[in-house]
Amino acid sequence: MTRKFWKTLLLAMLILCMSMITVPVFAAEDVPTLEIFIEEVVTVEDFETNAATLWIQEQLGCELDFIVAPTGSAEEKLNVLLNSGEYPDIFYRAIPNENLYGVESGLLLDLSEYVADTEVMPNLNYLMEIRPALIPQLRAVNGALYTAPHYSECVHCQYSNKMFYNKGLLEAIGKEVPTTTDEMYDVMVAFKAAYPDGIPYAACIDAQSAPWAFLTNAWTYSTLSTGASGNIGLRLHDGVVESMIDDEEYREALRYIKKLYGEDLLYEGSFTMDTSQLKALLASDTPVLFWSATHNVKYVNAADTPELYANQKPLAPLKGPEGAQYASYYPPTPTPGIAVSASCENIDLAIKFIDLHYTAEAIWTINEGVRGENWDWAAEGQKTMLGNPANAYRIGEYITDIQNVKWEPRGVGVDIEEYQGRPFDAEAYDETLAEWGSAFRSIMTNEFYAPYYQDEYQTIPTLKFTSEEEEELSMINVSLLNYIAQSRIGFITGTMDLDKDWDSYVSSLNNMGLETIIDLYQTSYDRVK
Repeated sequence: MTRKFWKTLLLAMLILCMSMITVPVFAAEDVPTLEIFIEEVVTVEDFETNAATLWIQEQLGCELDFIVAPTGSAEEKLNVLLNSGEYPDIFYRAIPNENLYGVESGLLLDLSEYVADTEVMPNLNYLMEIRPALIPQLRAVNGALYTAPHYSECVHCQYSNKMFYNKGLLEAIGKEVPTTTDEMYDVMVAFKAAYPDGIPYAACIDAQSAPWAFLTNAWTYSTLSTGASGNIGLRLHDGVVESMIDDEEYREALRYIKKLYGEDLLYEGSFTMDTSQLKALLASDTPVLFWSATHNVKYVNAADTPELYANQKPLAPLKGPEGAQYASYYPPTPTPGIAVSASCENIDLAIKFIDLHYTAEAIWTINEGVRGENWDWAAEGQKTMLGNPANAYRIGEYITDIQNVKWEPRGVGVDIEEYQGRPFDAEAYDETLAEWGSAFRSIMTNEFYAPYYQDEYQTIPTLKFTSEEEEELSMINVSLLNYIAQSRIGFITGTMDLDKDWDSYVSSLNNMGLETIIDLYQTSYDRVK
């Protein structure tokens, strides 16, 4: 064959190879750049040279420049930037005042039209398909979408009003696990008789660990936990906002708790102890039978008290006198993850940057590191603890030292089973060992609490309010919250009477603005719907 033939063949092969390259090739001076505002992470060596940064740049064919705000002053620096007139392309964090900088000033790009196009943002659209509530919760009060989501599902967090008991102590008094409020009372009385110096039930001032957080569910669906709407007792009843703190069922729940307190079955310190004090009490020589907690290691340290850790078991929701038996469910909430400046000159690239974040590979790379070194795909046939196909797994231990392979904990991502489900060895699983603590939290939640999910009553999801609504809420909230908290303790300890003082209490709630708050929440919820 002639030399001309070989030159022609080589040229054709070169053209073919170049046509297969999907990442655009630019001259050095033509490479597009995205400027990103991000908060400093003390364990990230350098965002510019970080392995996750290099991977993103390779995927998009661009350069990333960073404005890194010092830890602790990111919001202050962000506010300065937003008021300077010179904005980065990407805000890789929550905007401190969406109403001001988005709705009123228009400094942020409305992502709605891009999200609506499945070809432009296919990855985010897939997430919206499997989690349809995500985007509505992120929309501003004017309907615009100024941010893409950071989202995490934590099953034991979603059912956080739990109670635990010491299996060894329960067996020692020869009692079965209680399933009703009457049975629980009888068990506590028997325990107090067997252990006069013991504590039948201890709680503390942490929101989900307060005695009313768990016990009220035996009378009515309780939202008495974290968040302003929870502390005020707001909830949805068949889609309508209402309060539970003036209901007869709530009064009867308080009556039961008052009975426990009056007979020295509920530890007096439960209304003043903090996390560290309850933890110390459980680790002491004082026997404690029941305690409220969000999860298994909230107050029990396996290293310090291995026997207690092995013996702590979850208590399923109790059935009340009228048959009520609820488990409080707190829906996972998307948080603002990535916003784009309205002045961004390369919006198409910014949109691709956002959409890339909603692939499994990006989530694992940005939050774990290099594939093959820090993480890898699960083998075919491997299952998660919930029995679903496993996605990927971490190689080695979780990195906590200074590193340059990931953006985490700043990395925006989606922590859900479909993306981050990890292989689980069911045969090796042992709930009494601390190394399986994370699995135990999920498994026991699915076994003991998730079966009691219902949708007649629901916890109100995170809502957004206009500037005027926020101002009105803030004027009412502080005094009302204080009155609710003080009255609850008063009813339990006996300084207020559940019969003589109840009508006055309900009247005061309305005079202080409870109905106004309900109306404001209904207005906001209707906007989301």
